[in-house]
Amino acid sequence: MSLSSPSTTGGLLSNIYAGSSSDSETSDYTTDDESEYTDDEDDDDDEPVVGQKGLLGRPETQYYCVNTDVTNFREELGPPAMEFPFELDDFQKRAVLRVSHGDSVFVAAHTSAGKTAVAEYAIANAIKQGGRAIYTSPIKALSNQKYREFTEKFDSVGVITGDVSINPLANVVIMTTEILRTMLYRKDESLANIKTVIFDEVHFVNDPDRGVVWEECIILMPPDVPMVMLSATVPNYREFADWVGRTKQRTVYTDKPYLLMDNKGVFNTAAYRKIYDEIRAAEAPPPNAKQVAGKGKGKGKGKGKGKGKGKGAHRGPAPKQPLTGESKIRLETQKLQGMIKALEADDKLPATVFVFSRVRCERYAMGMPHLDLLSGSAERSKVHVFLKESFSKLDETDRDLPQIQAVTDLALRGIGVHHGGLLPIVKEAVEILFSRGHIKVLFATETFAMGVNMPARSVIFSSIRKHDGSKFRYLLPTEYTQMSGRAGRRGLDSALTTTMTSKHTPLQSQFKLTFQMLLQMAKLTHWKAEDLMSRSYLENARAMQLPTARRDLLRLKKRQGDLPKLECVLGEEDMHRYAKLELKSRHMASDLYGTLFNTDHKKVFCRGRLVMVWSLPDIKASSPAVILGSSPPSMSTSVVATVDVLVVLRKPVPGSSPAGDSGYTVRIKNLPVKSGLLLVTNHALPNGVDFSDAFGLAREMRRCEDAGQFDEPLELGKNLKQIQTEYFDTLIGVKDLTKAKMKSKCHRCHLRQEHFDLVVEEGQIEGDIEDLEFKIDDSSLYLAPARERMLRECWWI
Repeated sequence: MSLSSPSTTGGLLSNIYAGSSSDSETSDYTTDDESEYTDDEDDDDDEPVVGQKGLLGRPETQYYCVNTDVTNFREELGPPAMEFPFELDDFQKRAVLRVSHGDSVFVAAHTSAGKTAVAEYAIANAIKQGGRAIYTSPIKALSNQKYREFTEKFDSVGVITGDVSINPLANVVIMTTEILRTMLYRKDESLANIKTVIFDEVHFVNDPDRGVVWEECIILMPPDVPMVMLSATVPNYREFADWVGRTKQRTVYTDKPYLLMDNKGVFNTAAYRKIYDEIRAAEAPPPNAKQVAGKGKGKGKGKGKGKGKGKGAHRGPAPKQPLTGESKIRLETQKLQGMIKALEADDKLPATVFVFSRVRCERYAMGMPHLDLLSGSAERSKVHVFLKESFSKLDETDRDLPQIQAVTDLALRGIGVHHGGLLPIVKEAVEILFSRGHIKVLFATETFAMGVNMPARSVIFSSIRKHDGSKFRYLLPTEYTQMSGRAGRRGLDSALTTTMTSKHTPLQSQFKLTFQMLLQMAKLTHWKAEDLMSRSYLENARAMQLPTARRDLLRLKKRQGDLPKLECVLGEEDMHRYAKLELKSRHMASDLYGTLFNTDHKKVFCRGRLVMVWSLPDIKASSPAVILGSSPPSMSTSVVATVDVLVVLRKPVPGSSPAGDSGYTVRIKNLPVKSGLLLVTNHALPNGVDFSDAFGLAREMRRCEDAGQFDEPLELGKNLKQIQTEYFDTLIGVKDLTKAKMKSKCHRCHLRQEHFDLVVEEGQIEGDIEDLEFKIDDSSLYLAPARERMLRECWWI
């Protein structure tokens, strides 16, 4: 399977392989039989990489290094099947060479890059060999257009659509993909002399209704018929090419510039040193990296000079793990920072970054601690003096508010934040600084575009989707016009810059088993429905994850066998029932207390309030604790509400301190209210308790625990009727679950913590094993026999 793309014209490969400055650095991806190129002197650069047994019972595709030099293109090609009135780009030359060798080619390049030229050469090459070519298109209009174009270049051209059939036995036949599928199912005789099939707009695999047609055609295509696939919008082209290579059982040629191990397993030291030097050079900070990235001291995984054993070495790209919320925001922040630096280099600041979330506004701004956009100390001094004068009217305590401190720190680096959650005086100060040109980048919500006359030189949209209060949706044209209109200053800028950030929609299988498909398969004696399903693009994605899933399954089963047995005098079933009640309580408490803290009645989280917490690092069971203080969401600390608590434990954990007969204590700072509190009780420590005395607090908490005060849920009085009305069911549920836990024999057991941890760990392992077994199992293929039985009962087959 060959993937070709122009680098000088901005093709996909030029975007992925950083540092590619010429077409000669862009590699091909081709598939063909291994034997054809093993002894070919013209392909000495194609070095094999040892593969492994296929996951679906057939040889898995092998990867080959392809660094095709097209300097001697004419000599390598020989007599061409077709001449072009223009000089081909390097990516076109590589694709033409592979087509001339009988390979399948996937050309992934942007619109107007020249993909059709490769298809035309494939057609001419098929005719030169005395065969015929099929050109498929997704819509009739495109078929008719290609028919008119090809009649001017080829002598014998036909077209077959649902409406018209002209010269169906021509050398070049243009048809819709549905027509080709029908011909493949019925083994049409006209397919006997086909030398190539072109799939135009192959990204239609993503179409929910028609995408399965493309998969069926590729699967049913005879393996000796080369395919040319064209698309401008396939971000995961390598994954798609791998699936085609697996399906057609051909070797995949891919770019691997420096093979660290040859086909005999010998380590290539020279190649290792070369790629190591290039990686170090690429990772070296630029001269102004101090401003951009700072002195990071984080520890990365998988790199370094340690002698640890490598883990999970395998061929091909590893499946991507989904990003967590924090990782996603960090990645988005890094991309925005790169865009801002690019605008600064092009002298296109100031810029307004529209963000459709207050929280993300702050996270993006606070996530660039080393970005300094001010011109020097003189400008920084002006900003400092202005902010000092602006906030001088505030009380001294108000000037120390986290919001004011955070906004001041940002402004001294030329960064601003503007949204409805800021104090009016803070918003006004930011607006004045922006109008004077001291704020170079302003992170703002869309309200900044409504009537506020603050034009910038550039506008960046952090997203093209927003939440309108009820659902997420794409921006309306009027909203885009309103916000992008902030770019361009009258009398100062001759042009404006508007940038929108988004990501490609990857190709995803739309394969689905239908009764019509089964009826068509019944006509084929050598095909079964299971064969079609196992070769689908949908199955390929699962198959790529099977080695990791099997390895994880073995590890989990071993871990499950190593767990100690639960020996409880009260009965193992009691602890399992108790654990279910506890876990259900956590889910309900998350919504209840997270919402309660964001109301005017958050005073219930006062200092001295007795609570039960559960999100401790080394303990899965809930533990008694007392609140030492609380913190609302802020820009300088956290974007979620947190509490500081002192926890009393029965056994020590890392970071805990002994508290005499009361057990052990550990102080947890910034414990999230929404994901850390299990129960807010109706009791608080008495007045006069010394909160600096951990021993005294522990003794007092043990006394409260013995008195049952940690088992009484918070009673919401008349002042909390609004919350009680809105969350009435949740409140009742929390109380009922608390009563049910109190009735359990395990609630007062001194081994509750140890046994609960064991039961929860067992449940987590069992759940993970069940998920992995389902992923490995071919359960999806069971739909085929069930539907076949129904068809037989109806006498259709």
